[in-house]
Amino acid sequence: MVDIVVIGAGAAGMMAAYAAARSGAKVVLVERNHHPGRKILLTGKGRCNVTNGTDPQGIVAAFPETGRFLLGPVSRFTPDDLMRFIQEQGVPLKVERGRRVFPESDRSSDIVRALRNAAAGAGVQFRPDSRVERVDECKAQHDGGDNRHIFQIAFSGGGGGGGGVGGVQDVLGSQAGPHSQDALQCKAVIIATGGLSYPATGSTGDGYRFARQYGHTIANPFPSLVPLETTEKWVPQLQGLSLKNVTMRALSGEQIIGEEFGEMLFTHYGVSGPIVLSLSRAVVRAMQPGTGAAAFTAGKAQKVPAMRIVLELDLKPALDIEKLDARVVRDWTSISRKHFSNALDALLPKKMIPVIIALCGIDGDTPVNQITREQRLGLVSLLKKLVMTVTGYRPIAEAIVTSGGVNIKEINARTMESKLAPGLFFAGEVIDVDGYTGGYNLQAAFSTGYAAGVGAAEYCHKN
Repeated sequence: MVDIVVIGAGAAGMMAAYAAARSGAKVVLVERNHHPGRKILLTGKGRCNVTNGTDPQGIVAAFPETGRFLLGPVSRFTPDDLMRFIQEQGVPLKVERGRRVFPESDRSSDIVRALRNAAAGAGVQFRPDSRVERVDECKAQHDGGDNRHIFQIAFSGGGGGGGGVGGVQDVLGSQAGPHSQDALQCKAVIIATGGLSYPATGSTGDGYRFARQYGHTIANPFPSLVPLETTEKWVPQLQGLSLKNVTMRALSGEQIIGEEFGEMLFTHYGVSGPIVLSLSRAVVRAMQPGTGAAAFTAGKAQKVPAMRIVLELDLKPALDIEKLDARVVRDWTSISRKHFSNALDALLPKKMIPVIIALCGIDGDTPVNQITREQRLGLVSLLKKLVMTVTGYRPIAEAIVTSGGVNIKEINARTMESKLAPGLFFAGEVIDVDGYTGGYNLQAAFSTGYAAGVGAAEYCHKN
């Protein structure tokens, strides 16, 4: 029997295993995939925005609904602590715009390597290719004169367990002995299985099932930080066009529910990119009334907003209407005989010009010196407020983060231990915490993982 079994070798799981082993516990880290950290490899477009270079209060502020719960874990393992830990593993870091922290190499694989090497160095035993089927609570057993409360981890059949003649190549690249399908027994369990986003990486909601088994309630999972779908037919015409230094505002009815400045991307279904993902958090929440989780697990996007939601795109946020109009007048003074269709190169990307011409209603063959003041002001207004109507959002499988999960009111924020089942701990995205994009969610995973690892080790020492 081991002290602790950690289920899930993502950011939270590897950190939890490391922290528990470093605290003196005997730890087995179970992962359904052959290699750990598959979702980490995808983050930041393969670069891994590992954290945000702010203080604990800055991290907490990025989680509007659940930041108070995270204050303890993030204060216990801060962004500075995380950066120091990673750099001690030989991975230099850099800070970019918005205090986003990346490895200097721009390779997310370096972060995964740092985590797995640290865990292995602390004595963690890895068990890849092993999907957990059940987490059973056994009766207290007599062992060496003590009555011990234990869990039994049962694995599904088939390929799980990674067995085979001559052993299996484990995540550290060394030859590991073949794993059997025999159940593991332990004093404590840390569930770090992730949510429902990126199911190909192994996040398929197993953690919710384990939590329910012990009486936990699950806040309805839905996508967070996800691309948005729009209805306008001109949007797909701009597919692949990326815009920088623009401002986008989201409105639910008359209420502004979010505003972001930065980069966005047009797609065949709508819009994506950093500012869209940030806004999507508020947009998806505004669309939730009357929605069930079944649509997401079936891989379908939500299609019926409870209230009309629009996106207003400001293509020239550095200029107000008067200054932008003055710029247009100045640009056109020297090209007064040019056709309107050839007079927008200095204002817009080439791919966007036909769309703007169609939307503003000015004939492209009109010489600019014949365009009326009213027509020109209409163009300027369009550049300052290009409206798109949201019809839905992409499936949860395409979301960066899952919103929802194990109810935080049922978890001890200091140790991440269940308030309902002694010896059961949670870490990472399986918990109902999700924040803005910018490294905040990974920091939450590392901080809750660290707290769960230390908390589980303390539990084992006391029991």
